[in-house]
Amino acid sequence: MNKNLQYFPAYLNMKSMNVLIVGGGSVALHKAKIMLSFCDSIKVVSRSFLCEFKALAEAENKISPGRLLLIERVFEPDDLIKANLVIGALDDRRINEQIAQEANQRNILCNIVDQPDLCSFIFPAMIQDGLLNVAISTSGASPSAAQYLKHTFENLIPESFSEILKFLKSSRSLVLKTIPDPKIRSKFFRFLFNECLYQNQAIRSNQLDQWLDQCTSNPEDFFSQASLHREVVLAGAGCGSINQLTLEVFKLIETAPVIFYDDLLDPDILKLASGQCIYVGKRKNRHSKNQNEINQQLLEACTKYPWVLRLKGGDPFVFGRGMEEKLFLEKHGIKVRIAPGITSAIAIPQRMNIPVTDRNTGRSFMVISASSQNPDELFSESPSLLAHYQGTLIILMGLTKIKEITNSLIQAGKNPDCICAAISSPDISSSLGVSSSLKNLAEDVKKAGLKPPGILVISPAVTYMKDSINSKIVYSSLDSKKTPVSKICIGVISTPGFYQKLKADIHSPHITPVELLSGKVNPLNLSSLKQKLTKISSESPDGICLAFLSETGSSWNSLKRKKWIFDS
Repeated sequence: MNKNLQYFPAYLNMKSMNVLIVGGGSVALHKAKIMLSFCDSIKVVSRSFLCEFKALAEAENKISPGRLLLIERVFEPDDLIKANLVIGALDDRRINEQIAQEANQRNILCNIVDQPDLCSFIFPAMIQDGLLNVAISTSGASPSAAQYLKHTFENLIPESFSEILKFLKSSRSLVLKTIPDPKIRSKFFRFLFNECLYQNQAIRSNQLDQWLDQCTSNPEDFFSQASLHREVVLAGAGCGSINQLTLEVFKLIETAPVIFYDDLLDPDILKLASGQCIYVGKRKNRHSKNQNEINQQLLEACTKYPWVLRLKGGDPFVFGRGMEEKLFLEKHGIKVRIAPGITSAIAIPQRMNIPVTDRNTGRSFMVISASSQNPDELFSESPSLLAHYQGTLIILMGLTKIKEITNSLIQAGKNPDCICAAISSPDISSSLGVSSSLKNLAEDVKKAGLKPPGILVISPAVTYMKDSINSKIVYSSLDSKKTPVSKICIGVISTPGFYQKLKADIHSPHITPVELLSGKVNPLNLSSLKQKLTKISSESPDGICLAFLSETGSSWNSLKRKKWIFDS
C-alpha cells in the first residue's frame, strides 16, 4: 500500500450542493463553466468581472434564475454560509489563505487554484462524454502530465461511446427483470457491452428483445452459438513495443473476446487483452500449429464468439500468410476485416537509423523473404534481378540462410564489396546489428553470434547505422575512414546526342550527369570549363567528378564494360 498518497479519488453528487467561487477573471470563469455541468447553484464573489463572465451569468439565469449569481465586492467570511464547496481563484496569497482557513474551520471543501498546500481537494483533468466521466490526477505534481494522459485516453474512446452508455443504462432495468440468475445476467451484460463496442453503436431495441428471449430460453446455447457476425479481424501488432501498435489494433486487443496470436509479440501487448489469448505461433522447425490447424481453430472459434481477433507480428499482409487465412475463412462464409500493422521491413532498419529510402543512397526499396514453400528454392525472385536492383534490398528471415544468400547474390553479379547489415531482434523490442560487406557478412554475423529472427539490409544507407535506445551495433568490419560514394556528378563534354544517350543509360540514383559543353568545343573556353567543373565537384558530397569527351573514349567504354557505374 502506498502511504504517501494524499488525495482520495471520489465522485461527489454535486446536484444539491452550494458552490462559492472567489474571483472574476479567466481562471474563475473556467472553473465556473466546469461546475455548471455538475451543480445547480453557484455564487461568485469578486471586485470585478470579465464581460464574458457577466454574459454567461445572464444566459444561465434565463434558463434557471439564480443558477449563477455574481456579487461585485470583496470576499467576506460570511460568504461561506450555506456553502458546501469553495474555489479560490485570486492572485492574492493573503486572501487565498484567509479563504482556506475559514473553509477548514467550517469543514467546507476548499480548492485554491495553483496552491495545493491550501487545498482540501484538487481538480483532476477530466474527460466528459455524456455519462462517461474520467478523472486523472497526478496529486498536483504536474497538471501538464495529467493533460497529456487526458488527451491520450480521449483518443482511445470510441466515437459512439456516449450513445452506447446511454443505451446500456436504459436497458439495465429490463435485463434485471428478464434474467433473474445473477451469473447469467452478468454474462449477458458483458455480452451486450461487447456487441455495442464491436458494432460501435447502440443495439436496436428489437434486437435486444430477441437476444433476451434466446438467453432466457437456453442460456448455454445462446452463449456458445452467439456467432452473430461470424467475423475475424486480421490485425498487425507491429514489430516492437506496445507503443508501436496502431490505435485501431490497440482498441481491438482491449475488446476482443478471443485472440489467436503469433510469435514476435511484445508480452506487454497481451496484457491489454480482456478476452482469452490462444498461442498459435510458428518459428523455424518449431510450430505450435501448422497453417491448416490454425485455419480450423479460427473457424471453430467463430461458432463460440461474436468475433475473433487474429493477431500477427508486423503486418498481416507482409509475409504473414494473411491472405491465405482470409481466403480460407471467406470460403466458409466468414467475414474478414484487415487492421494493418507496422512491418518489420521498415521499422527494424529505422531502429538502427537506416532509412529504407534516401535520395542519396536509394530512391526505392524491395522486400523479399528468404523463407519459401519450396525447400530447394532460396528466393522466389531471380537472383540476377536482386543482384542488379539499384535501391535498398531488404531480406526478411534471412539469418538462417545468410551464407547461401550472400553467395547467390555475388554469383549473380552483385558487388562483393557492397555495404550491408544484418539485424537480429530476438526479444522483438530491441535489436542487435552487424555492418559489413556482402562478401564478409555471413562470417561477421557468425562472429557476433546473431540469432534469428533477423533481417538483411543491402544498401549504402547502412553507413548511417548507429546505436539507439532500442538497438546496438555489436560488430562492424567496415573501415570507418572510408565513406561510400553517395552521389557522383559526371561532367560531360560531347555532342548533345551523346549526352542524352549517356543520361538514358544511367539508372543509378547515385549518379547525376551534367552537360558541361556540347556541340562544337573548339576552341575550348578553359576558364568557363574550369568554373563548371568546380561547381559540380562542390555539389558532389564525396568531391568526385568524372568527365568524358566522347562515346568512343577508352575510359568510358572500360568503365561501362565493367559495369562500375551501374553497380556503385
